[in-house]
Amino acid sequence: MNATIHGRHRLLAVSLLIAAGILIALIAGCGGGGGGGSNGTSVTGPTLAITVDNGEAVAATVTTGVLAMFEITEGVEGPILGPTAGTLSLLQKIGKMPRTFYQVPVQGTEPCDVSGSVSLSGDLADPTTITEGDTITGVFENCDDGDGFLIDGVLALTVAGVEGDVLSDIFRLTLDMVLTNLTVTSGGESIASNGDLAYTLDTLNFPAIMTALSGTELRIAAAGESVTFRNFDQTLEANPGVVPTPYAAEANGRLESSVLGGSVDYGTVATIQASGDDNPPYTGEILVSGANDSEVRIVVVSVEVVRLEIDVNGDGVVDEFIDTTWAALIGE
Repeated sequence: MNATIHGRHRLLAVSLLIAAGILIALIAGCGGGGGGGSNGTSVTGPTLAITVDNGEAVAATVTTGVLAMFEITEGVEGPILGPTAGTLSLLQKIGKMPRTFYQVPVQGTEPCDVSGSVSLSGDLADPTTITEGDTITGVFENCDDGDGFLIDGVLALTVAGVEGDVLSDIFRLTLDMVLTNLTVTSGGESIASNGDLAYTLDTLNFPAIMTALSGTELRIAAAGESVTFRNFDQTLEANPGVVPTPYAAEANGRLESSVLGGSVDYGTVATIQASGDDNPPYTGEILVSGANDSEVRIVVVSVEVVRLEIDVNGDGVVDEFIDTTWAALIGE
């Protein structure tokens, strides 16, 4: 089951990656911080009781979901700090549009390379740059660029903050996003996303990079199953100027899963840290809390070992220890 969960979460990351690339591509095409997002406290508590039987599945679902969110932030950086396949295709698409496209208000449609189209509309304070308050709405109509993805749905973006020059290495950019039936199909599987996101990319301390992702609700559905993130907030810091690159991550929020049959809260107890682009974390801790004071603590012991400590009633006594590997936990 972990492999299926991980695959769908990765497809979620790709879908948001590709969609968010619209505005980043527009910035790159026509020239161009702050913090973002909303994070609140839910009125009710978690509904899923964590047990010895489901503790590993809960930990796997939370872990893969959080990782998918980090993949979103890493990918949105792509057009500026190293293109990814999805965002690069949009960069190329917007780059083909005539300069008359960059008018105020914005209005234009570009055919996709294979079939379908992408229509953009919105308002720019200055058609030669990106300004706080600018709005862009992208409407995908079964867009197929030959990259293995069919994209459909709507993404509305508002520039919540800009500091510096996004075409340089030193800037801060914050985007508020609303997704409406944003659907990406790949390999016969479709995943639909609805909800809100705020994304911040901060390179003011270049080469150090900070990305943040937050929102009140983001629902992802695929194959009759769904995962919903609520009141989520996570950050990722990296410094590519150091070899190997150090990473530090934190994540908090609520995850509701139709597969698990309820919701749990999750939060970073100790910062998750990794060294190098392809290496798993070597330290860190996430606490997942369920109904009836139940919890599973995800402890990164080393790059090889992740320990799950399951407490079914919150009495501080661990009822089950499970030692696993990072690859096994996330289904790779």
